[in-house]
Amino acid sequence: MGENTRENRSGRAAESGNYVPLKELNLTNHFLFGEVMNDPETCRTALEIILGRKISKVIQHSREHELEVHPIYKGIRLDVCFEDEEDTVYSVEIQNVNRYHLPRRSRHYQSMVDVKMMKKGEVDYRKLPDGIVIFICTFDLFGYGRYCYTFENRCLEEPELALGDGTKKIFLNTRGCNDNETNQELIEFLRCIEHTNEMRTANEKIEKILERVRKVKQDAQTEGRYMTTREWMNELRVDAKEEGLAEGREEGRQEGKVLAYAEMGLSVIQIADKVGISEANVRDILDNN
Repeated sequence: MGENTRENRSGRAAESGNYVPLKELNLTNHFLFGEVMNDPETCRTALEIILGRKISKVIQHSREHELEVHPIYKGIRLDVCFEDEEDTVYSVEIQNVNRYHLPRRSRHYQSMVDVKMMKKGEVDYRKLPDGIVIFICTFDLFGYGRYCYTFENRCLEEPELALGDGTKKIFLNTRGCNDNETNQELIEFLRCIEHTNEMRTANEKIEKILERVRKVKQDAQTEGRYMTTREWMNELRVDAKEEGLAEGREEGRQEGKVLAYAEMGLSVIQIADKVGISEANVRDILDNN
């Protein structure tokens, strides 16, 4: 069985409608990734591998964290967001589909996080915490074959001069090929993301993450949440299909999806992100139904 087949079965099949048991999912699946990283210590361990340094104690942690500054402007939903005691905010997201807009999306994510970090009336911008946005991708966004692409703001005229704005954006590629230039621990971690069930390792940190995966998969409550999520998604597809056929146009399909997601209790931000339309359009549909 090829890599793409395994990925589709274990990582994305459950999200596209084909049933895959919880025990067969790998960490490219958003549900499993969220459940595993819901543990602050596991999240800290993963970040230590990615950044290649120690991370201090986690003092705030949230999963599927929503940020919205105004009803008419696009908000964001972060897979995992947490802050350490050294005043650095991290946001982490799994990305299985290359929609080619991740660089600008990372900019939007960083700006939204920054807005929430500064209180009204604050004049000392030194109090704005450092921010690191991380996308774990199952594809090579930039095409250079690297496992890791790290970006920060620097002067074009003096490349050694960093702006020092405290921001960093990291794009990881589970299918990199520059093994000789990359820390072996990071390579193993990225293989673990895409091939969780087949992964065998002597690395203590990665084994700690795998142990968390096993614990999540054996938890009856997690199994229940997974099944409920699947039922919601199946109902969504049926309703969206019926609405789309009834209307006979793209607007009808979008409306069906919006209404189905609303029935599931998703927020306007979440619905807009999933359907791929603006939050204003979501509100218009909800107001007219």
